[in-house]
Amino acid sequence: MKRILVLFFFVLSNISMADWVSLSGPANPVKTILKYDYKIYAASYGSGVNAYDLDGLDWSTVNTELGNLNVWQATNFGTDLFAATDAGIYKLTSFAGSWKKVSSTLGGMAFYFITSDSKRIYVANDNNNIYYSTNSGTEWKEVSTGDLSYNIRSLTLNNGILYVGSQSGKIFKTTDDGTTWNEINNAPLLFDINDVKFVNGKIFAGTKEGGMFMSADGLKWSAVNTGLTSSEITCILAEGNKIFVSTKGKGVFFTVNDGTSWIQAVEGMGNADCYTLYSDGKDLYTATSNNELMKRSLSEFDAAVLVAPVLTSPINDAVDIELDNVFNWNNAIGALYYHPIISLSQDFSDTVDQANNHFNNYFKTTKLKNETTYYWKVGSISATKEVKWSEIRKFTTVKYNDVTDELSNSVAVFPNPVNDFIVLNTNNQPIDFVKVYNLNGELVSVYNFALNSNVKLDISELKSGSYFAVSKINNSIVKKKFIKVK
Repeated sequence: MKRILVLFFFVLSNISMADWVSLSGPANPVKTILKYDYKIYAASYGSGVNAYDLDGLDWSTVNTELGNLNVWQATNFGTDLFAATDAGIYKLTSFAGSWKKVSSTLGGMAFYFITSDSKRIYVANDNNNIYYSTNSGTEWKEVSTGDLSYNIRSLTLNNGILYVGSQSGKIFKTTDDGTTWNEINNAPLLFDINDVKFVNGKIFAGTKEGGMFMSADGLKWSAVNTGLTSSEITCILAEGNKIFVSTKGKGVFFTVNDGTSWIQAVEGMGNADCYTLYSDGKDLYTATSNNELMKRSLSEFDAAVLVAPVLTSPINDAVDIELDNVFNWNNAIGALYYHPIISLSQDFSDTVDQANNHFNNYFKTTKLKNETTYYWKVGSISATKEVKWSEIRKFTTVKYNDVTDELSNSVAVFPNPVNDFIVLNTNNQPIDFVKVYNLNGELVSVYNFALNSNVKLDISELKSGSYFAVSKINNSIVKKKFIKVK
């Protein structure tokens, strides 16, 4: 029978689904979970390595000749299991028989970190020395760490490139076994980097005190912690369209939108300390501070989950909002479409504008009046018509002076009809801006000026039809209609 080995370390508001199932576990905290054939292997600090038989549903120890039971991390290389312990690196060939120490030439110091891909195993010890092997631990070569003056907190391999997360909040990479190191985040994240993963073309960093951070290029980083109620991330795992994280004190979270919002999944577990995560493609596993190995079907995370939108702009109590403002919110998990609504009253009994079955995460309105206070909110609507509402925000529109007949008559628009360029002449009165709208009230062009009194607008790209040129003059809004022809 062909043996298949899979390895994962695991990563991640509160959803209703089936509970986590306890498989009991070793007497000490589990640091790594692996699967080989029909057994789950749990490497723990204090109990060595234990195996759970998925057929027999019982635990057994796998510690013969394992010189130290304090295992910090474990990984596989092909069909061999490796354990990083307080007394060095140990290897278990084909997950059977006796362990053999394979780090004697590296000294007897503790090794805290270990990672691997199909070509190499990397390990790091308590002196921040890094070594690698290409032949399953028979020989080791040291990785130069001359440019690394920070304590190592994590090792990650991605496409053959080694990444090191440090205690300083910096992330380094090397493509030539340490001959050169490059810092990928020029501005430190200020927190210990407990884990780094690459998902959907983005970099995710789980920290000790700052939660989760995300970057598209490694240069600019953003905190992505909405719904994530723990600031200490212990492990990150990507599975399908989801990212999971295990946390200190709050169990497991997951996201389906690259961290825009997180959902807590702790039913049957509670707000436990979780140290690692693993997926075999069918089930998700984690381990808690209660020394329990927990299991949950991945299909349960595909259950219909609906969360409320997170409003982004305008902010609450915003003032001087323009009459053609665009209202924005983040895409919400489980939302098929949205229901934005604007009202004069906080109980939304006096609706000014709204949209049903709205697919975009923004909303434009043309029904606002100047110097008026409004309230707005957005509902997420699922395929089953369930609705979850956002918070309610308040805003006040900009104050404009009344437009006198004299001012309106002083503004000339020519030529009209127009082909490529149109001129606004205000009789020496300064223009702040001009916005062009179509007859549906949609904003199609914006022109800003340094208080010029005569402006020339390039409208060559507009389609043929009628438009309004709305200009701000002396803090008053003047609207003039023109016709565009080809």
